[in-house]
Amino acid sequence: MIHLPRVYLSHVTARRRSALALGFVLVASALVAAPASPGAAFDVPGGGATSDNAAASSASTAANLSATPIAVTTPKPGYDAVGRWIAGLAAGDTQSPTPSPSPTCTAYCTDVPVPAPESTPDPASAVSFKLHVPIFEYHRVKPFNGEHGFSHDLIVPPQTFAAQMDAMAAAGWKTITMGELGDDLRFGIAPPPKSFVVTLDDGYEDGYQNAFPILLEHGFKATFFVIAGRIGSPLYLTPFELGQLVRAGMEIGNHSYSHQDVAAMTPDRLVGEIYGASAIISRYTGSWPKSFAYPKGFTSGVVQDYLSRVPGLNTAVLESGSKPESWSIRWQLTRIRVGPATYPSELVDRASRY
Repeated sequence: MIHLPRVYLSHVTARRRSALALGFVLVASALVAAPASPGAAFDVPGGGATSDNAAASSASTAANLSATPIAVTTPKPGYDAVGRWIAGLAAGDTQSPTPSPSPTCTAYCTDVPVPAPESTPDPASAVSFKLHVPIFEYHRVKPFNGEHGFSHDLIVPPQTFAAQMDAMAAAGWKTITMGELGDDLRFGIAPPPKSFVVTLDDGYEDGYQNAFPILLEHGFKATFFVIAGRIGSPLYLTPFELGQLVRAGMEIGNHSYSHQDVAAMTPDRLVGEIYGASAIISRYTGSWPKSFAYPKGFTSGVVQDYLSRVPGLNTAVLESGSKPESWSIRWQLTRIRVGPATYPSELVDRASRY
């Protein structure tokens, strides 16, 4: 049973602190274990897991996610040092941290097998097979609270979001996730007619509090692109909320570890920002992310090459644009930006003409 969003007055502070501490540990572990260069062969840590094993583990994890908040054990000595190292990393520090002991995991923390490499289409079909699935880009779904400028433009009030979903449903549109879109491109399968994707960037908690119930009311699902280093921090999704979203059929995508411009990063830093973020998300959700959203919309050939080597990922989305999707451009998929001034009828019209 899915519990609709409510205000949780107990356990929240402890869960947030535990989530942040665990994030520091997991990204440090990923930096130590993962390859340092996107040009190097991707030696999957603890490899050998089959797709069936990974799927079984994911299903088991999802089944065990409890509706009762359970905190990860208190951080051990050394975690603060990892936290300071990550802060230094954002300023350009490239020194490797000393590995810290892993915390004892609970319902919010589980080891998930690294996905095995998946088959890819032949070059001809990768270019020729195209889909026209509109991908909507949202950020925040909340009432306005005095925001101005860029911050204001990222907000869609709940009543507006509900009206937009009402209009799409009335016009016969149905949702798929970015992961499903990626699989359709890989296998050359056309999704049902009038399929579209809802994406919400950054992993703000209002996506759970406000957008999630509206999506459920319409029988819709969405891809929530979360910033792994902010899971459990104020205003952002908690591990409990991530579990609830997954139980309801939502997808949790990778939006990097720190939300910095990955196109400006060295190959060494990409390991923590992308591979490390996927590892953290997998331990909270039970499965490795299948899709990635570029922070601030910036990408490069180096970043896209690295993405192709990260286990589980098969698509990445940009900030805006509109062109057909194909496997050959799966790391540069465009989205339709939705803002507070987007009329519901306009959204349906844009989707119909996509």
